[in-house]
Amino acid sequence: MLVTHSERPRELKWYHAGPMLYGDWGTSRFYVLGLAFYYALHASFYYVLGVCALVAAVGWAYTIICRCYPDGGGVYSAAKHTSRTLAVIGALLLFADYIVTASLSALDGMHYFGVPDNLVPICAIGAILLVGVINFVGPKKAGTFALIVALATLLLTLVLFFFSIPHLRAGWSAIHRPTESMGHQWLMLVNVVLALSGVEAIANMTGIMVPPVTKTANKAIWPVLLEVVIFNIIFAIAMNALPSLPGVDIGHGRTANSAPYVKDEKIAQAREELAAVTKKVEQVDAKWKENSALAAQVDEAAAKVKALPELTPDEDRAKNAILRFMGEKFIGHWFAILSGGVFGLLLLSAVNTAVADMISIQYVMSRDTELPKFFTKLNIFGVPWYALIPAIVLPILILCFITDLEKLADLYAIGVVGAIAINLGSCTANRTMPLKTYERVGMGILAVVMLAIEGTLAYQKPHALLFAGSVLVGGLLMRFSTKTYPLLAPRGRGIALSGATCVLLLCAGLAAQFHDALAEILAANLPVIHTPTQGLFALLAIGAVLLLSAGSSASTAFRYLRGKMPVETGLVPVGAGAGAPVRLPTAEGAGGLDLNRPHVLIATRGAAKLIEFAANYCHKTGAVAFVLFVRQLNVTMTGAVQAPKIEEDKDALAALKMAADVCAKHGVSMIPIYAVAPDVAYTILDFAATYGVEAVMMGVSRQGAVIRALRGDVISAVADNLPEDISLLVHA
Repeated sequence: MLVTHSERPRELKWYHAGPMLYGDWGTSRFYVLGLAFYYALHASFYYVLGVCALVAAVGWAYTIICRCYPDGGGVYSAAKHTSRTLAVIGALLLFADYIVTASLSALDGMHYFGVPDNLVPICAIGAILLVGVINFVGPKKAGTFALIVALATLLLTLVLFFFSIPHLRAGWSAIHRPTESMGHQWLMLVNVVLALSGVEAIANMTGIMVPPVTKTANKAIWPVLLEVVIFNIIFAIAMNALPSLPGVDIGHGRTANSAPYVKDEKIAQAREELAAVTKKVEQVDAKWKENSALAAQVDEAAAKVKALPELTPDEDRAKNAILRFMGEKFIGHWFAILSGGVFGLLLLSAVNTAVADMISIQYVMSRDTELPKFFTKLNIFGVPWYALIPAIVLPILILCFITDLEKLADLYAIGVVGAIAINLGSCTANRTMPLKTYERVGMGILAVVMLAIEGTLAYQKPHALLFAGSVLVGGLLMRFSTKTYPLLAPRGRGIALSGATCVLLLCAGLAAQFHDALAEILAANLPVIHTPTQGLFALLAIGAVLLLSAGSSASTAFRYLRGKMPVETGLVPVGAGAGAPVRLPTAEGAGGLDLNRPHVLIATRGAAKLIEFAANYCHKTGAVAFVLFVRQLNVTMTGAVQAPKIEEDKDALAALKMAADVCAKHGVSMIPIYAVAPDVAYTILDFAATYGVEAVMMGVSRQGAVIRALRGDVISAVADNLPEDISLLVHA
């Protein structure tokens, strides 16, 4: 008899889930308000009001999704009932959103900390690396930390609210309705739809929520939703009273200054004209500086750039750290420093949540055979460390190219809006989903609105479409290599690899054709590349990698097409090894099992001396040996995805097989137990109580002191919580 136990404890309470949601919805106000003011100045209130209405509607819809999907209601779980391909697309779009969430939160966190502008990108990259190190060892207190920071943030938000009350009258008087066309107003609204992704994380966590899930989810979502909507509206009014920003002249009414966004647009256009003029005169005469007429044309274009007003320091601070700026103006410099530190910590908490969610998405899709199997490989802390690599590298790459908040915001919404649209649309189309008529109609209308926003983003922001498309293409190609490619005949594999070769050669050719322009782009955007010449060397390295990959792909394709390449007949399960499958002897095969005899629990990872000692002890006392192997797994799984099985775990198979052989040699009845859980000590205590053992046996860890400190001292945790009537025997 083999006991397997995949622990998915429902221990997430609403006051832990709520702060995790607040880590996204709450942090959104740190940049949504500033960006709304940046784009629309004193008409920004109406756009913030529109975003709040959208957030409220999405929050309502996701309370229904959490009710209908108590085992995980994220887009990947919900859309699978309609189409697995659609579910994969939704998950990849959500993954794209989490990439930008990590980048944007880290960047804005540095602004709130008050880091100098020239150091903000480097410090943001360092913060993401630090979060990666924390996630490598599997953070055990992320929910508690999020709760503490969220409470501190809420307290400081209340303080800022009370000090904002005297400014509400002036702020309200400065607000004016948008005067642009409806099309332009729609575009402005789309620009600030940046506060939605947290609700997907809550839906994914219903599988570990304390039952009843509906009640827990509602208590987590509604308080956070009300806080976000109410305070966002109040602060959207109060920020219009900031006296050092254009358009506000307290006591004398508004002025007619342009929104900061308009200033930046005019400067960008003028710089484009300057670049065009410079390029034109260079084509006419390479030594144009010596030609007074040509030089005058360039000087005239340059003068137009210099004549345009740039953002003032206060405008820039309002865009990047609006609440810190309001705290400084309404309360004082000391409050700006204090609130900036706490708000920055909450933004870093959002980075941690985004990284953990990216790991979860990759792991779950890999378990579901939608991504390559290596994404499920665990480190010694139970973290899928292959999945951790892209979760850290991709946000850092984004920050290497984009260091402006508004440009990052352009990439943000296209992923989460698409994922939410797919989730809502799938739930609406799923006739088996227990929805009331008004709920189905409301979710359907909301899905149409989200699709309209997604279409606008794709049309208006081609760079955002390119980013999301790159994530989709990369993910779908990995899915093809996992699901379809292994099933292809040799000719099919040859054709597929030939296509890959053509794509690689096309990319290399485009890089060669546009090498000058690409080198200038790299020099302008990458901090490590300072000149176009360095950019050319970087392109040369990239081209070499592309050509080498194309050559390898072409040679393999040629061998497949000629029938010279062997094709595997099947995939070997992970951990099964070669040869016959491992069979664990049953307790009955060791002389029968009498549950009235004493029980001893042996927690082991395969220590031969501990197992030999335990077998001798059980033989002398006539006890039944319960041999427990715990595979630590520190990742949140969403939906009905199975946890790892013992057939996949070669370490567990080897340890339990050895224990079975030793127990059989000593004539000891043995029950092997395989468990998958995030907390090893808790699992040992749980099984000790479940089987009513008289003693627990453990071995001293052979790992170093640092590793034990990071993982936690399992022996001490068990000793501190073991019931008094159960003995703990430690074999050194």
